[in-house]
Amino acid sequence: MTVLTIDDNQTLQSYLKLAAHILDRLGLELMADWNLADFKKLYPKVPGHTTPPKTHDPDYCYCRPDNSFWVGFRPKGETEMAALCAHRAIDTECLISELYTHCLWGDIGPTIDAYEFGLEDGLPQLSGCMGSNGGIVVATDWRGKRLEGWPDLRLGGLIARIAQALSIRRLRIDYQFSFTVDSPSRHKLAKSGYGMAHSVLATTGVTPINGRNMDLMLNWTSRAELLGRMQQELDRAGRRYMNASE
Repeated sequence: MTVLTIDDNQTLQSYLKLAAHILDRLGLELMADWNLADFKKLYPKVPGHTTPPKTHDPDYCYCRPDNSFWVGFRPKGETEMAALCAHRAIDTECLISELYTHCLWGDIGPTIDAYEFGLEDGLPQLSGCMGSNGGIVVATDWRGKRLEGWPDLRLGGLIARIAQALSIRRLRIDYQFSFTVDSPSRHKLAKSGYGMAHSVLATTGVTPINGRNMDLMLNWTSRAELLGRMQQELDRAGRRYMNASE
C-alpha cells in the first residue's frame, strides 16, 4: 500500500495541527528536518544522553532525505531541545531477516561477525516499507509534563506519534515497528506510550544492540491501524477542546 487517500492526508494534517496546538500551550514549537547528522549533534545536548542508537546513527546506517528524518520540541526563543526523536525507514522483503543478519544495527559497512542469537519461532512475516523511531529523549525539566489532548501521555509518547504521522505522509510506511526490552514497564511503554498494537517475544539471550544478555520484544502496527488510532485520538481531543484540531 503506497498511495495516501485524501481522507488519510486530512487525518494526518489534523493530527499534526492538534499536536502543534498542544505544544504551543506548553510554550514549545515543533521542528522537523531530514539530516540525522544534525540530530546526532543535538542529541548529547539533552542532559543524560551521549550518543544516539546505532539504528539511527548516520555513521553506521544509510540515513538519507528519502528514508529518514528527525523531530524536535524546542522551547520558544531557546536553542536547546526539550525532546528529540529520529526516524528511519527501510524497504525489505522480510524484517526478521534484517534482524538476524544485523542489518538493522548498521548497513553502511559489511558485518563480518553476524553472530547467531536466540530467535523465537513463529515471528510475523512483515515486509514493505518499515518505519522505526529511535533515540527518543526528553530533557529532565520536561519529563512528566501532562498533555491536554492526551491526559495519559507525556512528551516522549507525543513525539513518537508525530514521527509516525510524518513517516506515513513522507515515506509511505506500511508498518511502524520497534524493539524493546522484555519487561512489564517496556510492554506498557510500547503499547500506551508509543501506540504499538502488537507485541511478541522476538529474541532471547545476547543481542546485537549492545552485546548483552537481553530478551527483546518486537512491536509493530500497520498503517491502517496507525491512521485509525490517530482518528480516534482526534475525535476525543476535538470534543474536549472544541475541535481545536480544525
